[in-house]
Amino acid sequence: MGKKSSIYLSDDIKAKLRVPPRGPSSAVSAAIDRYDALLAPERKRLVATFSGDEWNAMRNACASTEWSGASIRGGVLANIQDSLDSELETFGVDRTTIEGKLAALSPAEQYALVEMIEAWWEKQGPKESRKADSRNQEKTNCRAAGVIRTGRRRLVGSQLADRAVSLLDSYNNG
Repeated sequence: MGKKSSIYLSDDIKAKLRVPPRGPSSAVSAAIDRYDALLAPERKRLVATFSGDEWNAMRNACASTEWSGASIRGGVLANIQDSLDSELETFGVDRTTIEGKLAALSPAEQYALVEMIEAWWEKQGPKESRKADSRNQEKTNCRAAGVIRTGRRRLVGSQLADRAVSLLDSYNNG
């Protein structure tokens, strides 16, 4: 049994979630469970697709991005395309290779990629509390590239439900 929370669901989200008689909590829980199950195999493929250096370049490029359902599709690719050549060179990443890999991702893989990047940043903690740690090369690489991380808010149930609905809409609309 979880902790009781309150969230706001817009009429649009309520309609897309098909809120059952048991109420919105069960609908949001079901949507998040389905979303997580949908992304689980995509996460495994992504780990095998990108090198550690490419992961660091993507994390760096997306460090301050605030994602919405609509901005996720093609968003990491757009951030990489906006990156300076010197930023990618810092990580030893070839622009053409990483852009090709990102362009080939399915919608579900793109959502999983954003979730993985956000989860990594959440583990790093607030910018003020991070300390250089030579044993953690990923943190060191991102700092070396001048990553500046703004405070990020955690996603709440309604935001995850919105992402799940957005991903399903992208499949339904081609």
